Amino acid sequence: MTRMNHPRRPLSCRQIILWFVTAIMGLWSTLGMTSNQLSLAEAIQQAIRLDPVLLMTQWDQTALESEADAAGQWQDPALLLEMANLPRDTFDLDQEPMTQIRVGLMQTLPRGQSLPLRRQALMQQATAEQWRGQLRRADIRRAVTLEWLDAWQAGQSLRLINSDRELFQYLVEVVTAQYSSSLADARQQDLIRAELELIRLDDRLTDLAMQQQRALARLSARVWDSAQSVSHIELADRDDEKHLEAALNALPDGFLNSDGIDEAILAEWLMDHPALNVLDQSIAIRETEVDLVRQQYRPQWTLRATYGYREDDRNGLDRPDFLSVGATLDLPLFPSRRQDRRRDAAQARLGSSETRRWQQLRTMLGELSAHREHLKGLMSRRALYQQRLLTEIEQQASASLNAYTHDDGDFSEVVRARIDALNAGIDALNIDASILKSLAQIAYFLPAVMATESVEGS
Repeated sequence: MTRMNHPRRPLSCRQIILWFVTAIMGLWSTLGMTSNQLSLAEAIQQAIRLDPVLLMTQWDQTALESEADAAGQWQDPALLLEMANLPRDTFDLDQEPMTQIRVGLMQTLPRGQSLPLRRQALMQQATAEQWRGQLRRADIRRAVTLEWLDAWQAGQSLRLINSDRELFQYLVEVVTAQYSSSLADARQQDLIRAELELIRLDDRLTDLAMQQQRALARLSARVWDSAQSVSHIELADRDDEKHLEAALNALPDGFLNSDGIDEAILAEWLMDHPALNVLDQSIAIRETEVDLVRQQYRPQWTLRATYGYREDDRNGLDRPDFLSVGATLDLPLFPSRRQDRRRDAAQARLGSSETRRWQQLRTMLGELSAHREHLKGLMSRRALYQQRLLTEIEQQASASLNAYTHDDGDFSEVVRARIDALNAGIDALNIDASILKSLAQIAYFLPAVMATESVEGS
């Protein structure tokens, strides 16, 4: 028999759409496989590198350092050029003996130590900008850590619910099989209840996915430029238990013991915080300003030297040229309206800066103490969940399911037990996330005492 060649039929519209959708899904899968993973340490590094405020701080510091170099220099000398004692009737240079062409220089000297004090004040401002940069880095590190943990927490919750959804799907299949072989009304109610719980789980999954996308959007605004998209972010996997243990070990010995570490020790640790260093530098600037105002009580000298050239007289006799030197001196004889007021204003600003630092220390100490107490409570809850609650709830859920599959239990109890187990797992996850967030807050306040790398992970 000879093979007959049938003409190939053109693709139908449905086949074209199916091919197009398959190609798009394959492309999407490829993009997902090559998408970027983002660890916490990488996120912090990227956010610091791309932060515009840090860049502005560096420019401000450079500008102040340049101004400090200029402020330490004397004023430019003044050149004097004049025609002196010129007769108005003839304007002849040789008519009068006092007629002369004068050339001179004037140099104003700074008051007391005003120049080095001005330079010192500007250098102190530059140092303050440097500390503001350190404070900004600490703020970025804390903010990115909290945002990263929000996204990580939502992702872990999605994993837990997806895992339980498979079990609820299995329950639906079991109830469907039993309902198909039974006419009992209870089986129909069980089937409706199982399907309802599946719908509720899907709703929770949708809500958590929205939360994760919001957290990723906030995170991507910090760590990526406009050329990259939030949909490309994938959080890098990490050994949660290992990193949590490392973060807790980074705490100072006895930190969670109020008797071992009191507020005086916490206040001493806070002294190295960039926020307080900025205020310390502000106080130093105000002290320099007070010293600078005191220089206004000292006189200011202006030195002057001139050379006067004279023409020979009309008879041809030589007239000697003139050389003049002199100095002017201002005398602050009535300081009550100017110097005293400026001194009082400078001292008032100094007092304000000192009070602001004291208030900042009080605020930070209160926040650190609150985070410590919150962490102590979270650790107690975590111990309760790990040692008893999770195990007992899981045992109850397994027992309820086993009894139901052997026709010796109520389906409502099975559903309730599984929901309790799911909620307990999510609660335990939320506790771990809250512990990590509290550790990030504590690391922000104690950068010199607590190793933040342990919280961030690798």
